[in-house]
Amino acid sequence: MESAVRPSESITAHPEPVEGLRNAKLENANLSGANLRYVNLGGAALQGAQLTNLISIEGADFTDVSDLSDEAYEYLNSITSGSHPSTFRQTAQSLKYRAAPEKT
Repeated sequence: MESAVRPSESITAHPEPVEGLRNAKLENANLSGANLRYVNLGGAALQGAQLTNLISIEGADFTDVSDLSDEAYEYLNSITSGSHPSTFRQTAQSLKYRAAPEKT
């Protein structure tokens, strides 16, 4: 019986997006070293969140995240890549649509 896939061929798996962090309250969360690949953080509150040494943000969607510090924004922009598999938004583009931090 012949195999459906020849050894010289490869199968491209579609990434499984993580939707459970939409609108999450992640204030002061320590996300250092996290893998946010394909995570939908749309509308999440990130005030004071530690976003350093991330493994990946490939395909992450940051549309309308709130309270993202300028420092975190610059860092995320420096490592951005890909598009979210469900929203089809490019990660870099989604970072541009962040909610403005509240003035205190």
